[in-house]
Amino acid sequence: MISEGILFVSLIPLLILFGLFVRSWRRGFLLRTIILGATLIHELLLVVFPVCYSVFTDFELEGNMQATVGAEDLLRVLTGESVFVLMFALAFVVGWPRLRPQGGRLIGAASGHNQAMRERLVLKVLIIAGCLVYARYIIHPLSTLQIGTGLTVDQVSSWIQGLFWFTSLAACALVLTRRKVLFTNPVQALLAAIPLLSLLLVGLTIGLRGRFMWVISLLVITGILNRQIKFVALGVAIGIVLVPLFAFFGGAYRSTAKDEFMTGPARREMFARVYEEGKSRVMSDLKQMGDEFLNALAFRAMGPRNSAVLYQQYDKGNGAGFTTYLGTIFFPLPKLVWPEKPLAGSTDGTLSSSAVYKVMELGHGDNYASYMGPILASAHAYWEGGWGWLVAAGFITGLLWNVIFNLCRRLPENMAAVVALTFTAALLIDGMLTMLAPLYALILAWWPVLMVLVIYKGILLLLPRKDARSPAAYINNQ
Repeated sequence: MISEGILFVSLIPLLILFGLFVRSWRRGFLLRTIILGATLIHELLLVVFPVCYSVFTDFELEGNMQATVGAEDLLRVLTGESVFVLMFALAFVVGWPRLRPQGGRLIGAASGHNQAMRERLVLKVLIIAGCLVYARYIIHPLSTLQIGTGLTVDQVSSWIQGLFWFTSLAACALVLTRRKVLFTNPVQALLAAIPLLSLLLVGLTIGLRGRFMWVISLLVITGILNRQIKFVALGVAIGIVLVPLFAFFGGAYRSTAKDEFMTGPARREMFARVYEEGKSRVMSDLKQMGDEFLNALAFRAMGPRNSAVLYQQYDKGNGAGFTTYLGTIFFPLPKLVWPEKPLAGSTDGTLSSSAVYKVMELGHGDNYASYMGPILASAHAYWEGGWGWLVAAGFITGLLWNVIFNLCRRLPENMAAVVALTFTAALLIDGMLTMLAPLYALILAWWPVLMVLVIYKGILLLLPRKDARSPAAYINNQ
């Protein structure tokens, strides 16, 4: 009976999200529809699929965990997920934007000529920031270059990455998929491609599967958004080639690659050396977790299993409370100014006390303590404050997304896409974009978004405004 209950309850969030997706699609809000679709796929592949696999394999993967996780634990996790998604949907529908699309298309506000020029300048700034952040992935020795007393390029790059890490990636993908509309020259297109290629390169050499999914998700979503089928096909093609390698890029491969990466050899040499030295360990790792492809995918999609650990911790009196939000308040301050600055999502300011690390250590053993593991936003809310806060957090998440989409309606369409995509990457561990992130992560995502809005506002103030009409006025006169 418990297994049948798990299968039934696992479908409830999926059906709720599907209802929101259909409703948005019928109303013509393209950006919202695409993001709801991404959330639906995230829920299907990373929540429903691994749970169904566990049921049909008699919970074999849960039995291999260090923590005791059984059918009852999964049922409770999925019940919490259903309640969280239901409250999210209620808040989302209550504040549903009622602006009707103009001309059958509504991404953000339409852009006039001068508005588009300012928008292109913002995208250029984000592309340059992306190159500064991700160039260190290609030229590793650059990260240790001294540029001041006690200051390295890596430290500066890390601070820039915190403020521009996904806004820059979204801007790069948009520029590549809208070259003709944005009048992008070959040099700008090349600069926009560098951060995305860097992510693919670091994913291949270090075995970070999420980096592949970042690129795939961005290419597919921006391709659909801008009706560029060739980029959608490119993202799908990369997925077809790389997703079967997910089992290969396991813990043993990453461990070997990380050791080699720290020595700083040329990237091509490092890849060859990592492959040779890690091959035997990788094969051993594959045999331990099973050779079947579905088993490997289910093993990696461990969000529901990990979430059971958070439920158990709260029940034992080890709940996080609201200390996880402290780091979000002081996030923009560089560590050079405040070396002891607490980390966002951490209960005591350290990395190991964050939920994404705690579930790996407690759920899978000390050997996994240095790796981040996927979790469900509903489970994180329960870890913070039990069932009451889980209900409240789901509702607040829905309200926040209404604020986000109403903000997007008032921005030019490319700016709107950058803002919305940044929030979908609030807790980007597995690489797939979703609206359902822990509340602290959604709040944290406001900082890079505010940085983009400040840049945009600065450009508006610096450049003469020949077209004084607002975006709303412009769209109404079309």
